[in-house]
Amino acid sequence: MSKEEKLLNQVPDKPLKIHFRIVDATEGEHGNVKASEDKKRFFVLYEDNPVKIDDMGELAINFEYTSLPGGKNDVDPDMEKSLKELYGKSLNKGDMPNLAIARKIINMVETLDNATVYGNMLKLTAPTDKIPSRPLLARYVNQYTARNTMDYFIHKDLGGFLKRELDFYIKNEVMHLDDIENADVPAVEGYLSKIKVIRKIATKLIEFMAQLEDFQKKLWLKKKFVVETNYCITLDRIPEAMYPQIAANPAQIEEWIKLFAIDEIKAVDGQLPGMGKPVFSNPPTIEFLKANDKLVLDTAFFSEEFKAKLIGSIEDFDEQCDGLLIHSENFQALNLLQERYREQVKCVYIDPPYNAQSSEILIKILISIHRGFH
Repeated sequence: MSKEEKLLNQVPDKPLKIHFRIVDATEGEHGNVKASEDKKRFFVLYEDNPVKIDDMGELAINFEYTSLPGGKNDVDPDMEKSLKELYGKSLNKGDMPNLAIARKIINMVETLDNATVYGNMLKLTAPTDKIPSRPLLARYVNQYTARNTMDYFIHKDLGGFLKRELDFYIKNEVMHLDDIENADVPAVEGYLSKIKVIRKIATKLIEFMAQLEDFQKKLWLKKKFVVETNYCITLDRIPEAMYPQIAANPAQIEEWIKLFAIDEIKAVDGQLPGMGKPVFSNPPTIEFLKANDKLVLDTAFFSEEFKAKLIGSIEDFDEQCDGLLIHSENFQALNLLQERYREQVKCVYIDPPYNAQSSEILIKILISIHRGFH
């Protein structure tokens, strides 16, 4: 988008963050048994609090993943009529649910305070051949719902598998040995010609499909970038020289108030002069941070420069990390950890059947935030 277009559409230079969140989800299939049609689940807006501007000033869109009456996600007639007027009378039924969600979100964002810039951005078009005026938000809703409802399987050797299946098919469906034994020479030659044609055409198709699958496999096995890394570190491990920057960070102070209620800390008189515990102020004093040095700092609220300086100030940093949380696809996460934890992990149990009566396993669930020191 050119500078003129950005100016015309009031598009800011700084990227805007929008978070899609599932705040409620009904249980799905159990024991690898597919749910019945009427229990099929869909992404719908969370009615109690569908959109909001969060504490960081970013737009959050809340979804439910739940079953609907009749097992269908049809829009009501009034919404269907409205969508056809906005986006064209030739809309497919399958396009309407996500377009309806996008339309509702845009309408609600326009009523929020301090959300004008989001409203302008979400109304920008991301056209398709069928829907030239499709809003940008609808594209992201489509991506989000598709990514979280589809399973993707990549065959590790599709070419070899299909060639073996082709041989099996020819032997069992095309070339009947009993018929060949009793056939004359012209009939046998006819069988062989038929087999040659089938193999020639099928081999070309198999090679084409195998190329696509092998390319997808290369993409899947390609090492992925770490998008973001943050650390949670208690203040007693941080040099006091960095305390002024910490005390001046309103986002960090706000998190401490929310999680630890530090604004409720009262002054405590010491038994000796000067031994009292300092009271909270906003921003807090250096003395207050020293007196409460078990508060956990979250580097997500600080700059990369601050983060690099902090990490560099702690010796054997990696060895001291005693908590690790990775948000990733299982395969990529295991590849990432492979070198770091080689010969240290005896067993990895992925996606255990925690709710299956056939395999009752006691599982200890650990919940943590970022990578942290405790």
